[in-house]
Amino acid sequence: MRTEMGPGMTTATPIAAPVPYSAQQTAAWGQDHGGLNRLQFEPHSWAELAALADVLFRSRLLPRSIPSPQAVMVIIFQGRELGLSAMQSINGIHVIEGRASLSAQLMHSLVLRSEAHEIFEIIESSDELCRVAARRKGDSATLEIRWTLGDAKRAGLVRDGSGWQKYPRQMLRARAISDAARAKFSDVIGGLYTPEELDEQRAPRPGGAGVAPERPVLEATIDAIDPGPEPGLGPDVASA
Repeated sequence: MRTEMGPGMTTATPIAAPVPYSAQQTAAWGQDHGGLNRLQFEPHSWAELAALADVLFRSRLLPRSIPSPQAVMVIIFQGRELGLSAMQSINGIHVIEGRASLSAQLMHSLVLRSEAHEIFEIIESSDELCRVAARRKGDSATLEIRWTLGDAKRAGLVRDGSGWQKYPRQMLRARAISDAARAKFSDVIGGLYTPEELDEQRAPRPGGAGVAPERPVLEATIDAIDPGPEPGLGPDVASA
């Protein structure tokens, strides 16, 4: 028995493989990983996608913000549009009030993997400033994105107990990366924002109404590990 998924579609209807993964790339990956094929368990039909989503959801190892197997399917399908595998999608795509978002780390990875990029580099990172340089192949100039702690304060982002107060280096780095990625590689990241940016858009401001934000993904992640001395992304944009 086949379940109808929509006009002309059934559970046996094939779905496209992740965009960047050609047969040649898949074969190369098998060789690079000791004969293991990373894409062997990727779903290739609606039935396989539904079955995978159900297993992942029942495992109880997914983020609590994912409410159902259907939500797992949507996240995996969103990731497929960006050329991500199922687990890359689950780990890197976050949904805030129905809007998909990408972690800054995943944005950085997608840009570096893209053949369109020539330069995408963090050239300075501290508790006060982060600078990211970005250039597409064929561009005549390099774009520099700067985010400072002063920018964050003027935007009302630095509040008591916030990630901006506790981990300014990482927050500045994440904001500069996302700004640079959208400015030069919007096609690569689907024009998406980070979870922290979507939460900040919902956050109440002094003297104004707003919706209390969920705890930002980056802040929660940093709290779960020792942040250490590692470096970390804003409104100031300049061409060099």
